Amino acid sequence: MDNSTYGLPAWQLAALSGTHIDTARRWKRAGQIPRQAAALISIRLHGELGTIDPEFEGFIIRRGSIWTPENAEIRPGELRAIPYRSQQIRELD
Repeated sequence: MDNSTYGLPAWQLAALSGTHIDTARRWKRAGQIPRQAAALISIRLHGELGTIDPEFEGFIIRRGSIWTPENAEIRPGELRAIPYRSQQIRELD
């Protein structure tokens, strides 16, 4: 993952990371953002879930859904329904 400052102004880095503007300015001067803050910014900018867990590489959050690497959309209600559908399948077996 690229820990650069993404070419963003300090105020935007601060807003995306929930940090103080002075902290974002320090990152800009250093030319690098701490790994955890960079992951949060990446998620907020691009929806990339692989930044928080390598198992989710290629999965993104966009327009209120999770998108798989195969470009399949999974809506929040579908995620919540997984335990119930699994139970239905077990009962039908």
